[in-house]
Amino acid sequence: LARRVVGVRGHRRRGTADSVALAAGLSMAFAPWLWSQAVITEVYTSAAFFTGLALFIVAEDSETGPWRSAAAGGVLGLAASVHPTALAFALIPLSMAGVPRKWLVLGLMLGLMPYVLLPLTGSWPQPWGDLSSTGGWWRYVSAQLYWGDAFGLPLTDWPQRVLAWAGLLVRQFTPIGGLAVLLG
Repeated sequence: LARRVVGVRGHRRRGTADSVALAAGLSMAFAPWLWSQAVITEVYTSAAFFTGLALFIVAEDSETGPWRSAAAGGVLGLAASVHPTALAFALIPLSMAGVPRKWLVLGLMLGLMPYVLLPLTGSWPQPWGDLSSTGGWWRYVSAQLYWGDAFGLPLTDWPQRVLAWAGLLVRQFTPIGGLAVLLG
């Protein structure tokens, strides 16, 4: 997929695209954050699995046909139904790789069916939401419960928070991982 996104042609530059893909894959494979979350909750690991699978479906084929695009979109929809950040990780590379959009969108809509089925399959209300109405469904799907937490920190506390994030970023990538990212 990296070769298609970068637009690499020919054997000589192929190694560059492979290096980019290897650096990206290794930085994720050895990232402490992903694995610390993997043992806490299944959300991140299943979203990462489905996202990776969607990218894998179109990775090696130089010309992605409609069925491969729809399959990639469907799997990406499953990833997004587990955690919406999967869209950010996969839609941009898939778009840049020349995957036919109408089939990708069709598959994505099918993959997002768990969101549609939520109101029909559960007993409501639950402690985290009431999906028996359209408004309750939207509050759940858009995570309105957590909106106040996203930017609820006072501006005076932001410098300390940014320093904490910088420390986490350094621990996340480690010097070897930082070097791999720079090489990629």
